[in-house]
Amino acid sequence: MASSETTVSQRTECQCKMEAKERRNCGYPGITAEQCRKGCCFRSHPAGVPWCFYHRQEGVSPSSHCECKSFLT
Repeated sequence: MASSETTVSQRTECQCKMEAKERRNCGYPGITAEQCRKGCCFRSHPAGVPWCFYHRQEGVSPSSHCECKSFLT
């Protein structure tokens, strides 16, 4: 997996875009993008919330408008 502050693995930008307080942990404190489970989203900001987190479930409206674009090529 690419090393960066924001990594989306096997998910679309829209599925991973959510308020930090909505994130459900998919890892552990201090996890890196490389360690984050395949299928989870990774964002290394802000502090105090899960960085590796489960994506938004299908059919759940995002809290803010987003344009769904796949990161997979």
